[in-house]
Amino acid sequence: MMADSNSNSICHLTSVHAREDIRIFHKMCKSMAKRGFLIKIVVGDGKKDQEKHGVAIIDAGTVAGGRLERMAKGTWKIYCKARQLNSKVFHFHDPELLPIGILLKIQGKRVIYDVHENLPQDIMSKDYISPWIRKIVGTGLGIIEKSFSYFFDIIVVATPAISDRFPNHKTLVIRNFPLLDEFFATDNKPYRERPCHVGYIGGISNDRGIKEILKAMDLLPRELGAELIIAGKFSSERFKSEIKANPEWDKIKWHGWLNRSQTVKLLQSFRVGLVVLHPTQAYTDSYPIKLFEYMASGTPVVASDFPVMRKILDEFRCGLLVNPKDPGQIADALRYILQNPREAENMGRRGREGIFNKYNWQIEQKKLLSVYQGLVRS
Repeated sequence: MMADSNSNSICHLTSVHAREDIRIFHKMCKSMAKRGFLIKIVVGDGKKDQEKHGVAIIDAGTVAGGRLERMAKGTWKIYCKARQLNSKVFHFHDPELLPIGILLKIQGKRVIYDVHENLPQDIMSKDYISPWIRKIVGTGLGIIEKSFSYFFDIIVVATPAISDRFPNHKTLVIRNFPLLDEFFATDNKPYRERPCHVGYIGGISNDRGIKEILKAMDLLPRELGAELIIAGKFSSERFKSEIKANPEWDKIKWHGWLNRSQTVKLLQSFRVGLVVLHPTQAYTDSYPIKLFEYMASGTPVVASDFPVMRKILDEFRCGLLVNPKDPGQIADALRYILQNPREAENMGRRGREGIFNKYNWQIEQKKLLSVYQGLVRS
């Protein structure tokens, strides 16, 4: 792909996320391409270059070897590919790309660091790392990340809690709210016509409550006829084998990974959606995208009783809060929603109105537009 001298050019960089990541590609890249920016995204997945929805996707290729070797070589390959481009603004999304951000700043580029997760908390939540190593690594990486952040033009963060870690004068919260076009462009399936499906979509791991969900489903009265529908990837093959060995697994319909259109269609078939994240540092202050996608699809939610989710559910009365570690509470909430379809439908309607009027990407994208306009003009 030829180098580009257009001052209106924005180049996203990611070594970890999929080329069609919902936040990076479907929200940021596509919406800004529609606004007239020349948008590129450099990835390293070996799937070759392509142009889609007005966005140029540039493949730096994959790297063989161990985890650290892949990270180091993959980062360098993405930098080499980015250096060939003459974009004025580079917007990167992964902590391992921090050195690239510094190199691009030295070359006179405008650089945005997009922080999707709280890095120290994310490290602390990784059970496969020894606790004492987690603490050392998490603390060390947090210090490095914050120190590097002072060199960049803008820090974009996904939640207000993450923003507390970065310089206030250059940090902007852009939350990962749903795209109205995905959920409101076509008619939503009427709630009363939906099958008795309890749904969960997202990563499948212990700290996202899958074990409690299975136990809660086992506690529901059989006469309800409730069926659990799950979509998403397991955190590991080992955990997948552990969960599939559960006797209740045979009663579950698991879809694996779905594309966006399949995800929206499935969301609109649920009678109730689950967001029962465990009370870890990574989740208690998070804004789970699936909470908002359940709301956008008119689906009442059963959610962990955390401050952020309590605020939203209290505001729109669109679901029930539970102790995510208590399968009995989860089962009681599911039973109430399934046995009270009129109130459940009203919950879903109120949640959908909340997305349309307040919690949507069409509102959040205005912040990103302002940032891009300021950087390309400077």
